[in-house]
Amino acid sequence: MTHELAKKQPSYSAGQRAILHLFEEYERVQNERNDANVRLARFNETIQLLMKSLPENEQSELVARFENIQQGKVTISRGGETYKNVISLFRLDRRPEWAIQEVQEELEKKGTAPETKALYNTISYLAKIGRLKRVGRGRYVIVDVGVGIETEGYDSGVDRITEHDL
Repeated sequence: MTHELAKKQPSYSAGQRAILHLFEEYERVQNERNDANVRLARFNETIQLLMKSLPENEQSELVARFENIQQGKVTISRGGETYKNVISLFRLDRRPEWAIQEVQEELEKKGTAPETKALYNTISYLAKIGRLKRVGRGRYVIVDVGVGIETEGYDSGVDRITEHDL
């Protein structure tokens, strides 16, 4: 919609065109969020139906885990302890940007110091699954909370995900 307006009015300044582009992106993200909310509602309904079909003694652990998931608590055991600690750190400390050394230091302060390789693997995995978005060499933004991470000088020799890959 706003894009059509920009085409009809070629006399827009660069700033106005940038704002019109951001309007489009904003609308796109709103639509994605709305679609995600519809999917979440369907998942919720399906999970509730399936849990009701289980015997009472099998439901309690699953009900508690689902409540944690709905509240946004880290419950995924996949990825190990480093993964869980990094996700928890990003949720608790909403800094706009991170350097990998800062992540390491914060985790050490909390008594959960990861091995360097495990930390880099976690960052790479989060980028691969779309939780992080690469915005430059060694720099990432957390997709769902807008936090940035900077990994100075790290080059694993693997293919990188860019904003165009997502």
